[in-house]
Amino acid sequence: MSKAEIKWPTLSKGFVDFHENIIFLYGVPKIGKTSLSAQFSDALFMLTEDGAKHVQVAGYKINKWKDFVSRITLIEAEKASFPFKTIVIDTVDNLANQCIQHICAQYSLNTLGDLDYGKGYAHFEREFKGQMTRLLNLGFGMVFISHDEEKNVDIGAIANPYAPVVAGDDNKTKMIIPTLDKRPRKFLLGLSDIILYYKINGDGKRSIYTKPSQYFEAGDRSGRLANSINMGASAKDGYTALLDSYYGDQSINAQQTLISRIGKAFEYLIANDIDNFATMSRQSASISKHLGVAHYRDCKDIPKLQKYLQHLTMKANNGNKIKETK
Repeated sequence: MSKAEIKWPTLSKGFVDFHENIIFLYGVPKIGKTSLSAQFSDALFMLTEDGAKHVQVAGYKINKWKDFVSRITLIEAEKASFPFKTIVIDTVDNLANQCIQHICAQYSLNTLGDLDYGKGYAHFEREFKGQMTRLLNLGFGMVFISHDEEKNVDIGAIANPYAPVVAGDDNKTKMIIPTLDKRPRKFLLGLSDIILYYKINGDGKRSIYTKPSQYFEAGDRSGRLANSINMGASAKDGYTALLDSYYGDQSINAQQTLISRIGKAFEYLIANDIDNFATMSRQSASISKHLGVAHYRDCKDIPKLQKYLQHLTMKANNGNKIKETK
């Protein structure tokens, strides 16, 4: 490789929009995890159970592990035209069980333990981690949904090693954790940017907890979320509360940040002559279609601004790909 071809890495932006994170969301059944996840920007659901029948979502029914693998293959092949920004797996517990069934059928096993020296478990971990890594490498935001349970947990199985837990003589502690099996649980919790524990408090109000505790698994790699967030009366209220906490001083800072980034996106599209965005009428039509206003600075709706920024980013990426192929 000649010196002219070398491209040294540059600093990353150090910030992603909320829905671009890898998020693990768990809590008691029927609390509204699916309804909350449906608020995420352009969410596609991988449905392994019927928990979304009363929620309007776009999704694939995943009845067996091969269904999941085939959907990953489809998304890989059609990534350039993929219209979704977030992929939700509801629930990841069932998906892991489907993977176990797949391995058992492949090796004619009743249980993973039927193979000596832990080989059955090794096959399962390799398959589950391999396919999940394929999906994560596509670069979309992710939400993994699970239920909760109180359990004596080995200290080494806790996702955050700095959680303020106190171990007994058996090196275990009682805490609330996702119901997902310990092998995929530690893998996914370790990969997650944000671990959200969704619960009903003693006063009957719902809250999400985001920081490590001796009582439950939680975490926030971004450092932007409050320790606890009141989720309000509806899924939309809850999602707005999460956004307000993530972006800072309520919604004003979020709006200003997104509007500034949209302005920079326009500058990039115009400077690189992508999709005729240098034409004022083209810009106006696009803004009106996606935001419903005459100018993007007039929009106060954070989710709409997020979606529009992602739309512009996709245009920039596709425009560069077209130029590369010419």
